[in-house]
Amino acid sequence: MIHKELARCTELLLTARLDEYLEKTSMICEDLDERIKGLREDGLNTTDVGQKMDALAGKLDCARENYEVALEAASGDDVDPAEVRQHIRNATRCARDANHIMRGVVRDVRMLSCYWDRAVVLNGTGTLEASGAGTAVVKGSLDLSIAADYGTLVVRDRAGDLEITVTGNGVKDQAGKYIIYHGFDGTADLTRSDVAVTMIGSWVDLTVTGTGRAILVGEGSYGVTAGDCEIASGDWQEPDCDYTSVMPKRIGEVQPRNGGIGHYFM
Repeated sequence: MIHKELARCTELLLTARLDEYLEKTSMICEDLDERIKGLREDGLNTTDVGQKMDALAGKLDCARENYEVALEAASGDDVDPAEVRQHIRNATRCARDANHIMRGVVRDVRMLSCYWDRAVVLNGTGTLEASGAGTAVVKGSLDLSIAADYGTLVVRDRAGDLEITVTGNGVKDQAGKYIIYHGFDGTADLTRSDVAVTMIGSWVDLTVTGTGRAILVGEGSYGVTAGDCEIASGDWQEPDCDYTSVMPKRIGEVQPRNGGIGHYFM
């Protein structure tokens, strides 16, 4: 009888530690989800880190399910130590895998965040004119004209009132409120009350008028005016870390019908 009680206390202690682990890990995952969401809204490619988060969620579900079975078995009057230990081993194995995946997620999020660490960030009302190679992100209520030699243009229609005209070459994809133009070589003119636009290209020229926020990373120059007054000017900033996989990936496998460069007819 004493041996059974000791075994039961031991198993309950182990399951309690698993409960604490799962609670803390859930809080960390919520924070990571928020950070990844913010990076995605800033136009960075979060596809890979999102897949890792899905894998992490699967491992945590495995740990949680085995924990719940172990807790139920350890709390009963007729405790089977072998059964409880098996489920604890299963939960521990899944938790160990989850920790490995989480380390990779944290590393990827830090690298993605690092991309913006030395970016030029502009907030306010006026007209922004910028030219350069790299990444330009603008958000707000604005009118925008953009031209690029080659790159990826991402437009997020937040308010549902987007008006856009695109000319040139490339392939268009769409997923929900996101419109992505791959191999973008042309011009785009758009207006709306709440827009988020990301342009990643070898050379970008843009003019933005309105109220909002702009982020510039790469090599280039910019100027901001309000009426006849120059408010600010300067150079784009190079990212302070080496991270190249920030360009949004293609949604699906859409290819132009002629097998070559697609054309926009808007």
